[in-house]
Amino acid sequence: MRNEALAPPPPAAPRRAAFAPVHALVQLGAFVGKELSEVRRQPKLILSLIVGFILFNLLVVGIFIGWLAINLDWVIGLFWFLGKAIGLSAFFVLMRGTLPRVRIDELMGFAWKWLVPAALLNIFVTAGAILVIKELNL
Repeated sequence: MRNEALAPPPPAAPRRAAFAPVHALVQLGAFVGKELSEVRRQPKLILSLIVGFILFNLLVVGIFIGWLAINLDWVIGLFWFLGKAIGLSAFFVLMRGTLPRVRIDELMGFAWKWLVPAALLNIFVTAGAILVIKELNL
């Protein structure tokens, strides 16, 4: 006779996987660039993405890094502007291509373990520096 109290419970969903395999592979690091896997077959899309990316970086360089006023050295200014824009574009492409995607739990762990203590340390060091400066009348 079988003891019913020791029998394992029936499975909740017997024909369903415990997790979606594709999502599990993404979480494990495989298929990191899956969202752009079809881009190889569409050269017009690649060209439009590259042109849009470069135009965006030109706009960012122009607004935030500064446009040189047109004077006698406008050619040097133009080359400097384009060099900064291409450098910024190359930096973004290298970061996107070399660093893995960060999961939200990893990002939150980093924030709580490192960034919050660093911010608190910054507050206390700044407060101490202000007190020392006031004490020394600098």
